[in-house]
Amino acid sequence: MLNGCGPGPCADFSAVREQHATRPPELSGEEKKLLATIHEKERELDAAEDGRRTSLASELEGLRNDFAVKRLERKLDAADQNDLTRVAAVSLGELQGKILDPATTLLVYGAGLDDLSVWVVDRDSIQMATLSLSEEEQHTIADQAHRFRGRPATVLAQRGSRPLHDGSDLSAEALYDKLIAPVAEFLRHRRLIIIPHGLLHHLPFAALRNPATGRYLVEDFTLSLAPSVSALRLLASSEDGSDVHGSQAALVLGDPVTHLGALDGARREAEALGRLFDLEPLLAEQATEAAVHAGAAQVGLLNRTRLVTLSDCEAALGEATRGDEVIGLTQAFLVAGSRAVVSTLWPVHDEASERLMVVFYSRLQGGTLAAEALRAAQIELLSDADYRDPYFWAGYTLTGDPRTRWSRLAQS
Repeated sequence: MLNGCGPGPCADFSAVREQHATRPPELSGEEKKLLATIHEKERELDAAEDGRRTSLASELEGLRNDFAVKRLERKLDAADQNDLTRVAAVSLGELQGKILDPATTLLVYGAGLDDLSVWVVDRDSIQMATLSLSEEEQHTIADQAHRFRGRPATVLAQRGSRPLHDGSDLSAEALYDKLIAPVAEFLRHRRLIIIPHGLLHHLPFAALRNPATGRYLVEDFTLSLAPSVSALRLLASSEDGSDVHGSQAALVLGDPVTHLGALDGARREAEALGRLFDLEPLLAEQATEAAVHAGAAQVGLLNRTRLVTLSDCEAALGEATRGDEVIGLTQAFLVAGSRAVVSTLWPVHDEASERLMVVFYSRLQGGTLAAEALRAAQIELLSDADYRDPYFWAGYTLTGDPRTRWSRLAQS
């Protein structure tokens, strides 16, 4: 675990709109023909008598499904443009037959023709929906993420349940209606992997709230993120890695010496995790890059670490590439061999972070899968009136394999 980016800026929001500008891919010749046929069938259906409407509606549904598959195939083909992983594109057959397990649903967001599109993929089906989220509204999402940086004083002064938005036109419920509701009926499995697109990389999906039930998305699903489908393939094909660890269960660093001064919260969190793992955390002058490299042999760091946690730092954010991946510390660790990375979208509250991390790692030590452990920790804070606000818990994300397990290496 690496702890202590501090309250200062860790990500550059000044160019976020330029980084994540969405440009819908052009239609191929086959897609244009298919779309023209869809429009023709729609006109036929509008003018049809009752006796023909059922058969025309069935034809139209099939054509729309074919179009959804074609568009998703185009998006998957773009994976080989990615400079980060340098792997070949993933086919739909491979995605459904090998990469996704039977208990997982994949949500893939991407640029559509005029709006944002989302594909819902599991082993048995593919669905597509066009979302009514304009580019301007997508920019608002990044603005909301930025506002969380200035929220601590307001939230701490008025503890309790507050909406996700702060002076914005989009609330947690409105975002749910725009991003989740159009495909909610197709989310058949509790484990949900999300591949964001563009500015959605800045969105805390866990905090989207169902207006019909009042429940946050994290209360109904075990959430994780993936930078791309190609990254999922790498995780699915990688070995377990438990045999390359050394004798130490974890490497914990906190409160490094920086221009920000002492980070008392980061120190307390590192000390708490040290007690949990029965080891001495590396603090202050000991928390250095050299110490990380020195500890690599003990925990397999930068080789095949099962789990990396980057707390108190906006390591989940980075720069978009042509393959729609976001390059940052999170993706760097995945490429280096980690199976999962827990990171944050904004600088988190010290007390809340310490509590969440202790619950998270305690669950992991008990054998809970990583994504389930993070969900349990987030829900514990959500259940406490003092930490109910999404600011305290929704910024944490798990990127990578949600089924990652923690093992005390002395036992392996």
